[in-house]
Amino acid sequence: MKKLLFITFILLTISLSSNELDFNSLFDLAKENSKSLKQLSNELRVSEISKNRTEFPDYIDFGLSVRPMLTFDSHGDWGISKGEITLDFNPLHDLTTSISHEFDGGTSLSFLYTLFQSDKDRLIVRNTYDLKKLYIQEEIKSFRINLQTQYSNICYLRSMLKITNLEIDLYKRELVIYENRVKSGLESQFSFDQAKETLLDKEFSMINSEIELLELESRLSTLVGIDISEVEFKPLELPGIDEISTPNRDEILALYRDSFRFNSLKEVVRIREKELKDEYANYFPKISIGSALYTDDFSQVSGSILLNLNLSTIFNKKESIESIKIGVEEAKASLEDDIKEFSDEIDYQFKRAELILKKIDLLNFTLDKANKELELIEYKLNLGEVLPESLDRQQVLIDSLKLQLRHEIEVYILEIHSLVRI
Repeated sequence: MKKLLFITFILLTISLSSNELDFNSLFDLAKENSKSLKQLSNELRVSEISKNRTEFPDYIDFGLSVRPMLTFDSHGDWGISKGEITLDFNPLHDLTTSISHEFDGGTSLSFLYTLFQSDKDRLIVRNTYDLKKLYIQEEIKSFRINLQTQYSNICYLRSMLKITNLEIDLYKRELVIYENRVKSGLESQFSFDQAKETLLDKEFSMINSEIELLELESRLSTLVGIDISEVEFKPLELPGIDEISTPNRDEILALYRDSFRFNSLKEVVRIREKELKDEYANYFPKISIGSALYTDDFSQVSGSILLNLNLSTIFNKKESIESIKIGVEEAKASLEDDIKEFSDEIDYQFKRAELILKKIDLLNFTLDKANKELELIEYKLNLGEVLPESLDRQQVLIDSLKLQLRHEIEVYILEIHSLVRI
């Protein structure tokens, strides 16, 4: 009868009731309620607005100016002798175009092209958006894996508490048996005291597990944005351990070179090198080439070459160039250091995954051994050599080992997922 009760318990723990929540449903709730996910989404929208500004044609940036020339005479009379209306716009980044019309007649159209014009700010905005988008995609992956890990830990701890509760009931039953045997003189008081101490240890362990569960549920509730303490979870649906392949170092390093972590540092190097190039360009005189068409029918054409030379700028830029050179070297060194650091992280995670696999092998071995011992106990129970409580205790042990094995497999699979998450 007791064995039947244990089997019924196992079936109940693995059955899926209608009010249980699976992981995908929990993740959907997180997308709707999580403050951190909403913040990531808002950051992407703000970055996209900044990027879209740079996508407009440059000629939208124009200026309109009206410059009248007022005259006064000694009699207090005043008037407009002449003046002009000018429209400036930029059809290309390096090209400035102006159309001017004088009040007393005459129109001119001029073009001025500046050599070595920097487009650094525009490139930074666009690359910032691409990096921000990559960063947010990776943060969502990290959020999902973190959510899976906490979900798995809560499922494991809740199930383990049920098994611990069964163990406590079993120890209480055994304690009554010991007490009766002590009264009958069949057991010593020492055996009874030991059994009582074991029961107290189990109750103490259960209280600690309940505290740990409360902390995990509180953490997950904060992460998701809703209270999940009263929500039942379905077990994680992950591929079998034989269905998942461990990536090699080259595959992981290739993913790393496409990651935000690598490309953000690479972008710093690119910006520093661009700044150095611009400083070199500013070190030399500015040269602009221009031409103009004017009069009513634009029949007259003129050309010009403008040379802007500032000696103080030349001397000041020399120190600035040396400073930026140091910045370039520091940015490159940071990138190399991060590559080394990431390589060390891969080594650590590979070793951790190998140890988890060894733990899984040991749990499988222990479970096989426990199942064989269960058969032996059943045989002895039929012969009347052991009490029914021995069978119950072995069944609880097997249930606990199965639960630990499932959890360690989940830990291993999530560890592999984190390897390729970057």
